[in-house]
Amino acid sequence: MFYVRRDWTFAELRTRRTVRAFTFFVLVFVAAMTVPAKKFDRYILPVFLALDVLAALGWLALSQLPWRVDATAWQRRLRVISPTAALLTVAFLLHGVFTVLTYPYYLTYYNPLAGGARTAPYALFVGWGEGLDAAARWLNAQPGSETFRVAAWYADGPFSYFSNSQAVPMGYSSPLSWLDTDYAVTYVNQWQRQLPAPEAVAWFAAQTPAYEVREDGLTLARVYDLRDTLLPPFIDLNTAPAADFGDAIRLIGVDLPQGQMAPGGQQLVTFYLQALAPMQTNYNVLVRLLAPDGSELWREEGWPWGAPTTNWPVREVRPDGHTLALPADAAPGLYQLVLSFYDPATFDPLPAVEVRGGAALPAGEQKVALVQVGAVLTATETVDPPWLFGEMAQLSGVALPAVATPGDTLTVGVQWDSLKTTPGAYTTFVHVVNPAGELVAQQDQLPLGGFAPTHTWQPGQHIVDTVTLTLPPDLPPGQYAVRVGLYQGDVRLSVSRGGAAAGDFAVAGGFELR
Repeated sequence: MFYVRRDWTFAELRTRRTVRAFTFFVLVFVAAMTVPAKKFDRYILPVFLALDVLAALGWLALSQLPWRVDATAWQRRLRVISPTAALLTVAFLLHGVFTVLTYPYYLTYYNPLAGGARTAPYALFVGWGEGLDAAARWLNAQPGSETFRVAAWYADGPFSYFSNSQAVPMGYSSPLSWLDTDYAVTYVNQWQRQLPAPEAVAWFAAQTPAYEVREDGLTLARVYDLRDTLLPPFIDLNTAPAADFGDAIRLIGVDLPQGQMAPGGQQLVTFYLQALAPMQTNYNVLVRLLAPDGSELWREEGWPWGAPTTNWPVREVRPDGHTLALPADAAPGLYQLVLSFYDPATFDPLPAVEVRGGAALPAGEQKVALVQVGAVLTATETVDPPWLFGEMAQLSGVALPAVATPGDTLTVGVQWDSLKTTPGAYTTFVHVVNPAGELVAQQDQLPLGGFAPTHTWQPGQHIVDTVTLTLPPDLPPGQYAVRVGLYQGDVRLSVSRGGAAAGDFAVAGGFELR
C-alpha cells in the first residue's frame, strides 16, 4: 500500500498559491486568445513560461515523493532506484521520442491528445516555412532549374534561401508576369488564410500538383507546373478564345477593355501570344472586325508585336497590341473580332485549333470577341425578373406571337444579357410543350446562327437572337408553353429566377393554338 507524507514540494502555502495563479493565468489567456478568428500559435507564447514553471514544479514534486511500501521485498527493490533519476529518464525519453518523430520540422509537433497534425489545421494557423526547403530542393533537381521563374509564398523568405530559381511573390496579378511563370509553390497557411485570394486558392486546389511536401500526415507545400497551363482565371484576362496556330503560336488571351463602341471610336486591343516552337517563317498576324454578312469593317496586319517571328524565343510571351478604330459611318450592330496568322509569301493561313478540346477552327480563324457598335435592338417583351443562366447570362427579353395555328412557322425572339465571358460554345434550345408538358416542337442552334458563339460574349452586351421552328400540322388547339435554355455537350446550364433555383430551362412565355 502507498501513501505520501505532507512535507513535499506543494506542502507550502506559498507554492500552492503560485501554482494556482499560474494555472489561472494560462486558462484565462488561452480562453481569451481562442475568441478571435485569427489563431497563430505565437499568439499564446506568453503562457509557455508559466506552463514551463508548472511543469518543472510537477516533475520536482514527483521526484521528491517519499513513496513507502509495506512489503519488505518492494522496499529492497525501490532502494536501489532513485526516483529522481527514474522520472528524469522517463521525461527525457518522452521528449526524445517526439523529437525524433518530428525531425526535421520540430514545429510541426502538435498535441497528440488533441488530434495532432490531423486536427491542428482546423484549430489554428500552421506552418512557419517548414517544407519550403524540400520544395526548393525538388525544383533544383529539375533540368534547367536555374532558368525557372517560380511564384511562391514566402518567395523572399524560407523558399528563396534554398532555391536556385528566380523566386517572385505570388501576390502579383500582371497577366504577363503570370504567363512567364514556370512553377508555383503554395503553402499550408496560405490555403488556410485564402491568400492571395480565395479564387486563387480554389484554382490551385483543383489542379494536380507536380510535387507535395508531407510531414507527419500534414501537407506543408505543393508545387505546380504551369508551363503548359493556361492563365489562371483569377487573373483579369479573357482566356476563353485560347487557340493554337500551326503548333507554332498560341493565343493565350485577349484584353478588350470595352465590348461596346460608338461609330468613330477607337480602343487598344491586346493579344497575348506565346511561341510554341522555333519558326523558320516570319508570319503575319491578321486582325479583322467582321459584320454578320462577312464584310470587313476594320483590319490590321503585320508582324506580331512588330518583330519577325523567326527571332521569337520559345515560350516567350508577347503582348501584341492593335488600335481598333471604327469608321464614323459604321452601322450599328454586333461585329466579330477575328484573329489569324498567315505566311506573307504564299498567303496560306496557319491551321488553328482550340486549346480547350482541340477542335479545328475553319479557315485558321479564331472568333475572339463580339464588339457592339452603337445601339442594340431589343426584344419586344421584357422578362421581369430575368432568368439567370449560371453566371454567364440572363434571359431578359422575349418576343412571341399570342396566337398560332397548326403547321405555322413560329418565330421566337430572345434577348441574352451577357454577364461573364465563359470558355466553351453553348447551344440555344427552344422547346414548345403542350399542356401536359410534352415536347411537340423544338429547334437547337448556336447564337445568331454561329456568328456569336458564347465564348465571344463580352460582359454588358445584349445578344438578340431569332429562333424559328415549325409546329406540327396535327396539333390540337390549346395553350402551349415555350421553354428556352443553353447547353454544352450533354449538360444544360442551371437556371434561377429571383434568387430561387428553377431547374435547367426558362419558361419564356406561351401562345394559344387555334
